[in-house]
Amino acid sequence: MNKKNTLFLSLIFIISAFSFSTFSGMPSSGTSFSNINNQTTKPSRNSNQNTPLNAPLAKGTATTQSLTRYVVKFKKATSLQKKIQLHQQYGSVLNFRLIQQSNIDIIESTRNPDELMKDYSANGDILYIEPEMKVEIFTTPNDPRYSSLWGLNNTGQTSGNTDADINAQQAWDITKGSANNVIAVIDTGVDYNHEDLKDNMWVNPNEIAGDGIDNDNNGYVDDIYGIDTVNNDSDPIDDNNHGTHVAGTIAAKGNNNLGIVGVNWHAKIIACKFLSSGGSGSTIGAIKCLDYLAGLKQKGINIIASNNSWGGGGHSQALYDSIKSNQDLGILFIAAAGNSANDNDQRKSYPSSYDLSSIVSVAATDHKDQLAYFSSYGKTTVDVAAPGVSILSTVRNNSYASYSGTSMATPHVAGLVGLIKANNASLNIAQIKSLLLASGKPVSSLSDKVLSGRVIRAWDTNGRGALTCSNQGLSSRISPIANIINAEANSTITLEYSQSICENNLSSAIVQVSDGSTISLLDTGIEGDNVANDGILSSQYLFNSTDKKTLTFPNGSTVLIKPMIAYRVAKSVPYVYENMQSSTRLALSDDETVLINSPFAINFADTNMGNKLYVNANGVISFDSKRIHWTNKSLPSTRLPNMAIVPWWDDLYPGEQHLSKGVFWKTTGNSPNRKLIIEWRDVEHYYTDTGITFQVVLTEGLSDIQINYKDVVFSDNRYSSGKTSSVGIQQSHSFARQYCYNTACLSNEKSLLWQLSNTPEDYSPIVDGLSTTSSKPLVAGLSYTFTINAHALNNKSITQYQIDFNGNGSFDYNGSASQTIYGYDAIGNYIYHIKVTDSDNKSTDYYNSFNLEFDAKEIVKQAIEDYKQLILKNPHLLGLFSQADIDTQLANLRQLIQNNPHLYNLFSQTDIDASITFIQQNPEVFGLLSGDIKITSTKVQSLTKGWHLLSNPTITDIDAFESAHAVFYYKNNQYYAYSSNTELSQQFTLNNELNPIVNTIPAGLGIWIYKL
Repeated sequence: MNKKNTLFLSLIFIISAFSFSTFSGMPSSGTSFSNINNQTTKPSRNSNQNTPLNAPLAKGTATTQSLTRYVVKFKKATSLQKKIQLHQQYGSVLNFRLIQQSNIDIIESTRNPDELMKDYSANGDILYIEPEMKVEIFTTPNDPRYSSLWGLNNTGQTSGNTDADINAQQAWDITKGSANNVIAVIDTGVDYNHEDLKDNMWVNPNEIAGDGIDNDNNGYVDDIYGIDTVNNDSDPIDDNNHGTHVAGTIAAKGNNNLGIVGVNWHAKIIACKFLSSGGSGSTIGAIKCLDYLAGLKQKGINIIASNNSWGGGGHSQALYDSIKSNQDLGILFIAAAGNSANDNDQRKSYPSSYDLSSIVSVAATDHKDQLAYFSSYGKTTVDVAAPGVSILSTVRNNSYASYSGTSMATPHVAGLVGLIKANNASLNIAQIKSLLLASGKPVSSLSDKVLSGRVIRAWDTNGRGALTCSNQGLSSRISPIANIINAEANSTITLEYSQSICENNLSSAIVQVSDGSTISLLDTGIEGDNVANDGILSSQYLFNSTDKKTLTFPNGSTVLIKPMIAYRVAKSVPYVYENMQSSTRLALSDDETVLINSPFAINFADTNMGNKLYVNANGVISFDSKRIHWTNKSLPSTRLPNMAIVPWWDDLYPGEQHLSKGVFWKTTGNSPNRKLIIEWRDVEHYYTDTGITFQVVLTEGLSDIQINYKDVVFSDNRYSSGKTSSVGIQQSHSFARQYCYNTACLSNEKSLLWQLSNTPEDYSPIVDGLSTTSSKPLVAGLSYTFTINAHALNNKSITQYQIDFNGNGSFDYNGSASQTIYGYDAIGNYIYHIKVTDSDNKSTDYYNSFNLEFDAKEIVKQAIEDYKQLILKNPHLLGLFSQADIDTQLANLRQLIQNNPHLYNLFSQTDIDASITFIQQNPEVFGLLSGDIKITSTKVQSLTKGWHLLSNPTITDIDAFESAHAVFYYKNNQYYAYSSNTELSQQFTLNNELNPIVNTIPAGLGIWIYKL
């Protein structure tokens, strides 16, 4: 074949009922590129995934040969076939598929966790992947036994304070609970044979015990009392005691002359065992339990709440989603706050710290109404308290014991939820939660420790008590958390406020503004649950002033909003490193945040921020305790607090076992010229063995921020010099001065100084990054229209846009327009550099990066093969005829010609016979599909110029398909095409992109070849 004169391509028209998901370069909605990593939880540094909670993480590498489980959440549109294909492609095996959340798979793999999660996260069909995380029971065993249940009715029998209880005895005169209400115990299981529990165990009404059949078709055989996700069976018998102890506090049988009584005499207990005999388990086990409960609820089982006396591990998006799924079905999630005496506002404790309306986080009190010495707390993250010290309850084998912990406090709340629901079945989960908080007894030891400042009460005088509540109010400012905010002109600030009276959540409130205006806060309801009056009132406040404003909420709390004075982009200054002898080491574990009380007030952006600074292990300093994720993002980022100093935001590891390394702080000098210095000393990256050293210097009375980089080189050079970090100053969630992002912008012995602009006229342009209208991820081999997102300030305009797409120091584009076309030829990681200049000749540089992990040629090749195999198995999908169809057509045409030869200008039998023979040999001339035409070089060479319709593809056509110059397909009533050939691109006006075909092409479905 003469390659200069002959060109062929394969064209596949796909019917619109099938999506072409393999090709990720189809036009779609706008996308902004910020190197997004969907991972929410990282693997342990130790290859052993069973590291005990609260123990220091062992030093180790990122590799592992052990079998590790992960949670993978797919987009809802992802087909089952695609899921299976991806698991095989990435070297993992399906372990379990959630039944209710069918887009969540649990997989197993022996691959390197970091590499595996990177592969999954980069796939457009994956919403997130996270590894299994270890959790454990929240309890502290206590040997001494108590003869009575002081938490239910305290008469001073344990030398405590009379009435330091929940007043259960008085509440039982109103209701003792109802067998119609089911409460789940997600724990170590329950001894369902216990004499004090067996009558109150839930028995599955849709399952026949012992027949070995899944009668209710919920995925579990003989799940009579619940399930066990530790041993993967349907027998949730307790082998630890913890779950049985919890169950007894909730609903030990009342008035049966045996042992004890629970808060609720009659509620039914369903058991889901996900914690082992040693009291430990994993997030995956908990997720399976929640999915199981969701299935039962949808089948009509009246599950009103789950008790969750456990915790540990980091933030799990999969666990969050599963709790949210239960919330949507009207199931409350009662959770222990934790036993580490921790302030959960600063250092989150999961699952109790997830921001979901259905979660009730519970602290523990003792018999004197004091916060238990071990109990975690949190003014904004822990809701209420309940008795949790020396609590007598059931344990295995018809025994009883006293335990202490927030684990013991939590079932008091779960039991009370059952009483509330029995007393008023019409209450929804939002109303029940509000009633729990508002009706409690105010306790001075809780006033600044929990949101409500109260310990729960079932019954009380003076209008208190969940069953006797009258005119008891509760209010709290939720957002903004900070008392001072720096805001840009014309920026929007979210206001949230909680206000309720007993179970009645108010639907509106008024915020007073210092200029005399007011802001109306309105109810928005629980997300996804369609529950109005959830007590969360919100509004958006537009700050369009050049003067500061004070917002006063109904409870008297105030927020000062100040016009933002912007920091200039950092400038390099002579390197000077502050002496850190006699400094104090911060007790920082991996990913944690701790509070520093500065001896002088910190000035940030010309604002007195007070003395509190929050230092995060991952290289961030801020002014509130917002959780900071280990995966850095481009600035500004909502993953950071509203205002933050960001010297090196990356996955840093403080090395808590080594006193010589970590994060340190000290002050130097004398007032009023003191300095506060915070140093990351020999701090490792999570996946390296050696560390870096840098420090942040804050000066009394000044807003200047100096960052000194002493050593920026890790043992693994992939993370050195800022290659995987964010560096800058964030002044709001919509404004930041980013120095660099994921690029090697830092060097040893380098100092950066950040100073405020003197006047608004000094402000440089703002650059937000690069975006394209095409779908992500970018594909090598295609060209895209890129838009530089930037704007000038103070009525100035941008006069020049420049962009270096490859980070090689030369600009690929210079112009006055914000858009340009560019394409990458090969896959890889690319750092790009944007520079914009305004009409006042002030410029801003911006660095970012993104990965090209897909190649257009490979995608086309795989897509052709995938659909070719589909067509081979189901030719009718493309309207292709079988050989029998062709024979029928030929027979019909032969008969037609014989009966009506004059229609074909045939007159003699000889002519007719010759014509029929010609038709049989060349059916395509008559628009018929031949069963023996193959896509071969010889065949293509013999074709004339133009379009040619070919037959069913066969296995032998593979080579021809692989050499195709273009691929075409049909979707949503539109033909699409891509070609790497310039001549074809021009012919179809493709511009070397994936575009709709505007030229006329042959009608019909099938495989076509075009000969130039």
